[in-house]
Amino acid sequence: MRRFFVVGCSRSGTSLVQHRLAMHPDIFSLPETDFFGRLLGNRVWTLLGAAGLVRGKAVRRALIHLGRVTERPIGMPDWKPLMSTAEHVARFVELMDRLAGEQGCSAWIEKTPKHFRYIPQIASYIPDAQFLHVVREGRAVVASIRDRAQKYPEAFGHQKDPRYAIRLWNTAVRRAADRCAQATDQVIFYEDFCEDPGRVLRRVCAAWGLTYDARMLSNQGTVESIARPEEGWKSDVASSIKPATSKFDEVFSESEKALVEKHLDRAAYERLRQCVEAKESRDD
Repeated sequence: MRRFFVVGCSRSGTSLVQHRLAMHPDIFSLPETDFFGRLLGNRVWTLLGAAGLVRGKAVRRALIHLGRVTERPIGMPDWKPLMSTAEHVARFVELMDRLAGEQGCSAWIEKTPKHFRYIPQIASYIPDAQFLHVVREGRAVVASIRDRAQKYPEAFGHQKDPRYAIRLWNTAVRRAADRCAQATDQVIFYEDFCEDPGRVLRRVCAAWGLTYDARMLSNQGTVESIARPEEGWKSDVASSIKPATSKFDEVFSESEKALVEKHLDRAAYERLRQCVEAKESRDD
């Protein structure tokens, strides 16, 4: 069983890429589990998790949500203040492997964008895990996060401040740049994917040891396998592949646009671009 994680800043096209890859007959996928975010939590607790221990309430939170997403009953362990990280990551992997096997698949994809924060921990507990970073131009991402926050305030109202999106994009791009050269990590740019999805998907399949399948370019798929009904902001990922129009000039004032332009880490983005180009040149 091959195990893949699609990560990146929110609103960068991760759902679009996941949807196309999930149409491959050998790949199983499902809606976002946020398993590692719920299990490992913030920075302090992430360090504890890396050391081998997680909070009992975090284990319960992660497993309950995993049961909702997979629609499978998941037994709760006897509660303890601290529990084994390895034991519960193994439970996650065993369930994902079993679900993929039941569908006749030899690989699975878990796509929770913010899992980029937990790549070292995931790699530690799942040594054969591979990661696909999806990256989109910063202004478009920050604008899309603001737009979603305005349309779905009950879920994303706290993300209206552009500084939230700036920090998130910068962190995701820096993590991708730091890991780009590693054999376990692949990086694709949203704009390149929309321009020539076949070429990008071929590269991903080659890196992952999968045979390319043209059905990934078909528009016959649906989002049910990768999105829950309440995730209306993902409803358009099953349509034809085309770049979304940036809302940068629509959703921000002039002062906000200046703030975004000033604080996006374009140096990290360019470093990432150069790393990807060098890696592709070596592969060719």
